[in-house]
Amino acid sequence: MSATTLAGVEGELRRLWSEAAASAREHGEPLLRASVVNLVVVTDGPGAVGEVTEALAELTESVPGRMIVVVPEPLAPDGLDAWPSIRCRPLGGRGQREGTYQVCGEQVVVHARGAVVGELPALVRPLLETDVRSVLWWRAPLPAERSVLDRLAEEVQTVVVDTARGAVWADGVTPGGDPIAAVAGLLARRRGTKGRRWTVRDLAFARLTPWRELTAALFDIVPCRDRLARLDSVAVAGRPGAAEVRLYVGWLASRLGWTATGPGSPLARTYERPGGGRLTVRIAPVEEGTALARAAFEGPGVHAWVQLGETTPAGEQLEAAAVIEGAEPVSQVVAVAPMTDARLVGGELTMTGDDRVYEAAVQAVIR
Repeated sequence: MSATTLAGVEGELRRLWSEAAASAREHGEPLLRASVVNLVVVTDGPGAVGEVTEALAELTESVPGRMIVVVPEPLAPDGLDAWPSIRCRPLGGRGQREGTYQVCGEQVVVHARGAVVGELPALVRPLLETDVRSVLWWRAPLPAERSVLDRLAEEVQTVVVDTARGAVWADGVTPGGDPIAAVAGLLARRRGTKGRRWTVRDLAFARLTPWRELTAALFDIVPCRDRLARLDSVAVAGRPGAAEVRLYVGWLASRLGWTATGPGSPLARTYERPGGGRLTVRIAPVEEGTALARAAFEGPGVHAWVQLGETTPAGEQLEAAAVIEGAEPVSQVVAVAPMTDARLVGGELTMTGDDRVYEAAVQAVIR
């Protein structure tokens, strides 16, 4: 993969496609150029390119398209380089030789330095194919105020963030700040924009999908549902301040109509229940590396919990159980496949429209 100017990207890609087609003919194999998405990936520096490329190789197996990897270095001397390439995958099936390929997508690595970083929206725009959906995967800490993220968002239909990666101050360089407050600001600015509307998805919230589904299923049991409105306390075991923990609590509060009685602390917060009465949500710190390990619910006549179980090479187990007064104990165990970035992003690429549940959870966290 050789460097070229941004203006030379399309010509270099045509040359690469020509070479790939010639090689395919030589081996008697058809070659298909597949493109269902423009995916713009903004990394947090040159060191992330290898990891991002691996994730995109996995993602391309199910969602081929043009992958534009942006490497911003705002503190470096001004400069801009691009590295176009094509990536192919075997289709498999009977009669196909191992190592042959048929379906290919494109990848362009754009290295922007210095003041050029501020010009990225205009530089990326010509690289987007016009007949497919465009998505921005902001794989970097969230900026605390309007930035190049907002302007890149205007070029796409969906913005994928990850609040678990943290936030930065307004200078765009210094770590700090609250990532969930940062995404709340992004959502507020989106509502005020006069341009094309785009949706926001959060990988931290996507990681909670098995937790949310199993929690909802647990409380869908009639004896348990009847006691849901009278919970006294919720104890969450996880890393204090972890985005997943905070969003899980925010999701509970928004779905159940809890209203925070005050700012609380990182380890405890009190809520008013819709039908009257209060409950307390407490965070019990767990070992580093575990974002969310257990959620226990206590109230009159009910003790219920959802927790991580055994970890296997195929993934993790998630367990839910409830002991309800006057009813038989209930339990359920589900297998959770490894949640790689590629798997999570691929899932978000299938979604359209605003995620109102996520946005309500964000608002519940920052209130």
